[in-house]
Amino acid sequence: MRAAIIIALEEELSNAFDCLERYGKFLAPKQSLKEGQTNFRYMLSDEAGGGAHDCQIFLINGMGNVAASTYVGRSFMHSDPDILISVGISGSLHDDVALEDVVISNQVKFYGPDKIGEFPENGKVKTIQVSEAVPQKEDGEYLVDVRDLHGNVYLRFLREHIILREFSSILDEFLHHRKGAQGSGQVLLADAKLVRGTILGSNWVVDSTKYAEYIHWKNDNDHLDYYKLNKPDEYRQRCTWGASDLHAVDMETYGFFKAIDFLNKTRQMKVPGFAIRGISDRAAGKAALDEKSGGSHRAKSVENAMLVVVEFLRFFASQNRASGEMRAYR
Repeated sequence: MRAAIIIALEEELSNAFDCLERYGKFLAPKQSLKEGQTNFRYMLSDEAGGGAHDCQIFLINGMGNVAASTYVGRSFMHSDPDILISVGISGSLHDDVALEDVVISNQVKFYGPDKIGEFPENGKVKTIQVSEAVPQKEDGEYLVDVRDLHGNVYLRFLREHIILREFSSILDEFLHHRKGAQGSGQVLLADAKLVRGTILGSNWVVDSTKYAEYIHWKNDNDHLDYYKLNKPDEYRQRCTWGASDLHAVDMETYGFFKAIDFLNKTRQMKVPGFAIRGISDRAAGKAALDEKSGGSHRAKSVENAMLVVVEFLRFFASQNRASGEMRAYR
């Protein structure tokens, strides 16, 4: 089995390095991180004594969806992986997801402005408050959610929902396995739990209670979306989300999934990909939390995420070994 693991920040890999060394062996020393190395080969020991699994760990050394997407391509050029995993830390967007918990996901929602417009001085504008229903008569040339209006500049937002549906069964099997008598390696630090959920892909670091409330409102309601109000036909074609809660937010999962989704649509052989995220904050109050904990919560959240990576890869390998060959996703 060949696995590609993509990590955004040196801090994340540094915090995970010692944890991974307990379950396998890096072919380069930890000092290589400080020397600027960005590609690490790691041999994960097989729990059943069947040798080791070849993992390539790619360090982006930065944040963002564009970088994450690029590194998916780099992983294919360097390792031709059987599975890809994006791993790191994220903020929680759900009451059931606590600090140091882990979210595992094969779906991501993206919400971001894709057009910035400016009203003409004589333009007719009707701003709509959050509590208002969709107006039956359009009194103005423009209908805009008041929160998306900044002076005479308005934002139009794109909604995109990527679900790697072909691989949902893998997560079902894994979560079923770890709940059963055969499950192993289930203990996470501080009694943290593993949650299967949906990740919000953002282009920004989210550190705002008000924005978290705003995005939850948008997740549950779409009747104030500009496209739905002003261009309903276009909205139906390109701006829909499926029904699911938002559990975590980060800046890499959307780009990671977007690249995998594109590659799997253009390749005969499909490669599964997932995101595994340790919860390092509540998407608000990051500075105060860092000061209070000295950053220990970030280190623990990364280690918990890596413990899930180890457990999942061993399970994935055992399933393929039981079937006698690597699964082909076609």
